[in-house]
Amino acid sequence: MRCIVSENHCNHFRETPASTYKPIPVIAEFIDDEGNDVMQQVIDRNYNQIKADVKQIVAEELKRIETDPDLKHLIKKEG
Repeated sequence: MRCIVSENHCNHFRETPASTYKPIPVIAEFIDDEGNDVMQQVIDRNYNQIKADVKQIVAEELKRIETDPDLKHLIKKEG
């Protein structure tokens, strides 16, 4: 494959007819069956799931480290 760097990329866009552009495909739809925009709800749900997953991973790793004789010194006990 050969790549050519154009110093004037604006000319390329002026010379390329709009009819040759392909539309960007929709990969995620954020409209529910009733026509409501649900993007924020989807974002919030994903955020909360990731947050819960991270808490679970941290708790599991802390427990693993606490029970491993070679690693338990890495955790500081408060008090």
